[in-house]
Amino acid sequence: MAILGFGADETAQAGGAASSIHGADMDSALVQVYSSASSDPTVNNDGVDTAGLGEKFFVGSIWIRLDNNDRWQCDDITTGAAVWSPMGGGSSVIVENQQTISEDYTLTAGMNGHSVGPVTVATGFSVTVPTGARWLVS
Repeated sequence: MAILGFGADETAQAGGAASSIHGADMDSALVQVYSSASSDPTVNNDGVDTAGLGEKFFVGSIWIRLDNNDRWQCDDITTGAAVWSPMGGGSSVIVENQQTISEDYTLTAGMNGHSVGPVTVATGFSVTVPTGARWLVS
């Protein structure tokens, strides 16, 4: 696992096929990346380490499978019911996105977004686009 964007008092230390942060506060991490030689994430790769890997994931964590370069992003860290969405990878020529947005989503200030439609925002949820940003559905 590697975490990018940690505080000055935290140190990164490499080891084996992955890197880990020692003394890092996961709530302050900007990106958590976990690499696995040949396995996909499961519902047990969650916020409390149900899978027993020694890694606690959070929403936004990225999982990279090293043998085929497939990637996933963690959307939900519910214990025993984690949700990971495929991000595409080196072996894929098509990147997929979900057709229904079923959570509140806010684009990052200074960033634009693009989704391939049709895309539906489920009842009770919203997408917020900051001033000066664009969300394109094509």
